[in-house]
Amino acid sequence: MKIHFINIGCKVNFVELSRLKEEFSRLNFEINDAIEGSDIILINTCSVTSKAEADSRKLIRRVKRINPDSFIGVLGCYAQLNPKEILETTDADAVFGINEKFNIPQIIKEKFEQKQNTNLCLVDSINNNFDYAYSGDNESRTRAIIKLQDGCNYKCTYCTIPLARGNSRSIEFEKILPQIEHIYNSGFKEIVLTGINLSDYNYDNKNFYDVLRLISSINLPLRFRISSIEPNIIKTELLDIITNSTNICPHFHIPLQSGCDDILKKMRRRYNTTQFRKYIELINSYMPNACIGLDVITGFPTENNYLFKETYDFINSLNITYIHCFSYSKRANTIAASMKEQVNNEDKRYRTNELLKISKEKTLKYYNDNINKELSLLPERFDQDNKIVKGHTENYIPITLYNQQALNNEFYKVKIDSVANNIVKASLVK
Repeated sequence: MKIHFINIGCKVNFVELSRLKEEFSRLNFEINDAIEGSDIILINTCSVTSKAEADSRKLIRRVKRINPDSFIGVLGCYAQLNPKEILETTDADAVFGINEKFNIPQIIKEKFEQKQNTNLCLVDSINNNFDYAYSGDNESRTRAIIKLQDGCNYKCTYCTIPLARGNSRSIEFEKILPQIEHIYNSGFKEIVLTGINLSDYNYDNKNFYDVLRLISSINLPLRFRISSIEPNIIKTELLDIITNSTNICPHFHIPLQSGCDDILKKMRRRYNTTQFRKYIELINSYMPNACIGLDVITGFPTENNYLFKETYDFINSLNITYIHCFSYSKRANTIAASMKEQVNNEDKRYRTNELLKISKEKTLKYYNDNINKELSLLPERFDQDNKIVKGHTENYIPITLYNQQALNNEFYKVKIDSVANNIVKASLVK
């Protein structure tokens, strides 16, 4: 039988779907790249915003229109939080909660063997087991993603992820190295460490610092990139480990969420802007050329123009590289949803666009600051017709090499020559 997979959402969703592909392949299902012609379609959903949920519903309906005879299974955070809504408003045939996620291949196999025609709704309270997953879903076999942690113990007032994912739990520490070696032996040269709250890694008295120490001791031609980490973990201990390593990328992605202390308090974030500034300045002092990205939410309840200006000015004053900006989305069963002074959509869009302008300016400055610097490139894509090689440096600069033959899956020294129209041109260092 042919099965097609669709993913909406974060890196954790992506790696979990990749594991499911492997499980289905072991049961002799054929992975199909198209909706058309597929007997089964699995849709991995997201619930971080109301738009993500609406997009999931639209996608389910569209898939059914394209392939009305297919069996549609829905999983992911939206499935865990609102299974009834999915079944009542779409043509989904099955909804799977987090506990059943990796039982789906066997469940579907048995359903088809026994020719069961009833809809399935397998959603229970979260059991908080840790389910390992990694993804190597790319033809170039350059970058893989490994999930080290799941769930979240934080109680931010705008977020439903703890309800959808459960409490924080982590992979067994002694299993990390064997999994990394497996990924390396599969041909990958960069591994992204990810989790729902990665910096909250904790297993048998081992924390995230211990994970990084382990990784920095690995003597393989690999580099490691850290996905999003909470600000409170950015201390001298963390930066000492990274700066003394030869394989951990100088790239930080940090959720700021707001540059206004009043809003941060209402969000129940665990820092204020004075502390956050010190975290960024600490990174700047240790690694002046590090790439630093921020997550920011605009239009949180009670954020007026004056308070947004505080966020705008604060972010503008930081030495960072880019911003991922999101408009606040009211989520059921959160404290923020019942707050007064909800911000209208027009103001949210305006504020988001204003911060994205800052992001473009800071990114361009960062690229230009790297002109004439020698960096390490890992090739990712090759355009044979135009003889163009593209890839990223250790500090996450997207590089383009022109008039270039295909390069092997290994690290190359490059020098950035110029920046124009957001294209960073570089040349190989002989």
